[in-house]
Amino acid sequence: MHRITGTAAIAVLLAAMAAVPASARVAPEDPVPVGETTTVTLITGDRVVVRDGRVAGVRMAQGREHVRS
Repeated sequence: MHRITGTAAIAVLLAAMAAVPASARVAPEDPVPVGETTTVTLITGDRVVVRDGRVAGVRMAQGREHVRS
């Protein structure tokens, strides 16, 4: 009974893998509007200012002011 169940599980796995497309395309990124400024708060509490799709500044969270990466 275990051999039949294992064989069936492998058959289902192989069928699922065959159903996935071999080539996946990456969605094109939306162009960043010129002059747009965004502030992003990271999970660490640090705030990152992004201007025109590039990092314009970083404000470290309280207690992390002296941390360097």
